[in-house]
Amino acid sequence: PTEVPVLLADSSEAKRRLGWMARIGFGELVRIMVDAELETFGLRAPPSERRALPNELFPWLLRP
Repeated sequence: PTEVPVLLADSSEAKRRLGWMARIGFGELVRIMVDAELETFGLRAPPSERRALPNELFPWLLRP
């Protein structure tokens, strides 16, 4: 299914085994998702200084 009622994650296993650490926190992830949804519906996301991920750091996020 594409929609699940609950998603839980614990990155401690990835950190312990792989030395991986998340670079984006939950609040930032929410902003990224909201920005993407707004743009999907043709609405403007907040100005770049308020966005979670500046376009120049992640050019693959830009839509043609």
